Amino acid sequence: MSSRAPGLSPFLQSYVSAMVEESAYQKSQMPPPWVRDVPPLDTPFNITAAAAAMAVVTRYFDESQVKVKIRLALEEFLAP
Repeated sequence: MSSRAPGLSPFLQSYVSAMVEESAYQKSQMPPPWVRDVPPLDTPFNITAAAAAMAVVTRYFDESQVKVKIRLALEEFLAP
């Protein structure tokens, strides 16, 4: 992706590739090959609780836009 979007920060490259991967998953499709070229972030978020994950999500999206199934998935994968 960096060759396709050299102006994006590492965080935005990671964010965009994650959204593309999630969209592909929701459509039962394989993500495009370029998502594998996006390196992991140097500093991970180290989120271990659903509330902390929602705090990150709501920095970028209005809370009313976050689907219930996303909230439930976060709670399932992370402690509340």
